[in-house]
Amino acid sequence: MLHKPTLCALFCALTLAGCAPAPAPLGEPAQSAPASSAPEDADPIPSAAPASVPEGERARELLAGMTDEEKVGQLFLVSIPGTGLDAASLAFLTEAKIGNVILFGNNCENGAQISALTDSIQRAVTEATGAPALIAVDQEGGEVTRVTDGATVYPGAMAFAASGGKPTALDPVPEANALRIEGEFVGEELRALGINCNLAPVADVNTNPLNPVIGVRSYGDDPERVAGAAAAYALGLQSRGVLAVAKHYPGHGDTSVDSHYGLPVSQKSLDELAAAELVPFLTAGKAGVAGVMAAHILYPRIDPDGRPATLSKAVLTGMLREGEGLSNGFEGLIFTDSMRMGAVTSQYGIGNACVLAVNAGADILTTGTGGDGAAGLQVQRAAYNEVLAAVKNGTISRETLDDRVGRILFYKEKYGLFDGGLPLGLDHTHEEEHARFAQEVSDKSMTLLRDPRGLLPLGTLAEERLLAISPPLPLSAAPAGTDPEAASFAAWAAARFSGKSLLIGPAPDGAQTAACAAAAAEADRVVIAMTRAEQAGLVRAVADANPDTVVLLLGSPYLAGLLPPEVTAVCGYEYTPLSTGSAVSLLAGGFQPRGALPVKLD
Repeated sequence: MLHKPTLCALFCALTLAGCAPAPAPLGEPAQSAPASSAPEDADPIPSAAPASVPEGERARELLAGMTDEEKVGQLFLVSIPGTGLDAASLAFLTEAKIGNVILFGNNCENGAQISALTDSIQRAVTEATGAPALIAVDQEGGEVTRVTDGATVYPGAMAFAASGGKPTALDPVPEANALRIEGEFVGEELRALGINCNLAPVADVNTNPLNPVIGVRSYGDDPERVAGAAAAYALGLQSRGVLAVAKHYPGHGDTSVDSHYGLPVSQKSLDELAAAELVPFLTAGKAGVAGVMAAHILYPRIDPDGRPATLSKAVLTGMLREGEGLSNGFEGLIFTDSMRMGAVTSQYGIGNACVLAVNAGADILTTGTGGDGAAGLQVQRAAYNEVLAAVKNGTISRETLDDRVGRILFYKEKYGLFDGGLPLGLDHTHEEEHARFAQEVSDKSMTLLRDPRGLLPLGTLAEERLLAISPPLPLSAAPAGTDPEAASFAAWAAARFSGKSLLIGPAPDGAQTAACAAAAAEADRVVIAMTRAEQAGLVRAVADANPDTVVLLLGSPYLAGLLPPEVTAVCGYEYTPLSTGSAVSLLAGGFQPRGALPVKLD
């Protein structure tokens, strides 16, 4: 077994070869940045070395005086229904002494409402437990963005990687500086809303084109590039006082099953994982990332007991915490992915799974899920009761409990939550700057795959009839109240070129395909947004009917393999208002496509 490094070593500066300027050590503001970067006025996060019982005085004293009930509450990251703290949610948080809350889209309407909600949560949790709450969110960017009104919506991971252009030997992670800036901007915005933990970056290396759950959420298929990108983003977040959580350990990028619904199985050995999947997590650990989220994936060659990584002591304690067979261990917080996902619930009861996860090495049990209601509070309360019973009967030892809770309290103190975790208040000073930065990155991410007929740019098309086809805009990254049809790519493009628009479903049937092909035959040119593989037949029929068709891949770049080679194709990586605006601007000749694919297309 390799010796575990101290946290001081983990908090050393990460050197990203060839990136200028290189990211500063964790918790320190960037030393230099381009004019569009965030102001360097945030307080640095102090570094210190944690132990099983934290060195921070308040955390140590609080742990010593806690009851079993209070300690167990600190282990949970729960969800609540609605946009305010109702009586049922308040009772759950205070009676179970819950220590941490995760917000989803159904909890987030706008900045003022989110600030009021986090203020209520923070006051309730602090009064009930004596410790401030971690308030977390999945603010990855792109289509996984929970706060869409009250914070800037940035491009997702793969779009960011594409915006950097092609890597070189001297600049292997060309987007690193932009990602550091994004992390700073996101950190400022979240902290202002009272959110102090971001369940990002995604550190998965997406090497499976059929991956149904990671895909464009990843920075690409090169382990070293993903490592540099994820670390840069985490450094930016944490320099602004927001804990970053790299996910999904030990890697969800080479799976073909979505763990929300089933249990993925990987036959990879430790050596195989160390050569690819683990590289970003090892880098993030050396850079000092505050947390790592474990995935619900089964590794039979690593855990002979047949438990998924989240419940596996061989993975969480052996590989991650102690670094067995690897270059270093990890001393930050270990989060589970949601214990209410199908990969867990199909095999285990939620409460039993939580007990197994704690004994396996997890610190924070994520039991929240999006769209939760009153029934969800009951499910989570039952899980809490089962973990508490396991402490009382010795299934979870008090030594184990103190280790997990001590680490949680240490990080709460380290990140200044004891000194004020309430919302800082909305600051619109840099709102336009952040929006310009996001749009610039989105524009740069547009990647020309091929244009054999020289169709781009379309120009004004004053004398031509344009047909624009797309699905409605998904609302995952759009502000509340957005009309998905009016905000669709088809509507935007038709308005820009005075053309006609047609909307299609996520999986068009034969009648819809025939109608679109007939309309395409009557048009002079066609632009069509493809977001899913199920739309490939319709896209091919349209291109057959009108060779002057431009396909915008507003989704996975791997969709290009379903297109005829003679079709003009541009990749925009995601379907959001930001990418839609960039795609229409590109078509009109507003800028030249400069993006480069972060994955290989066979």
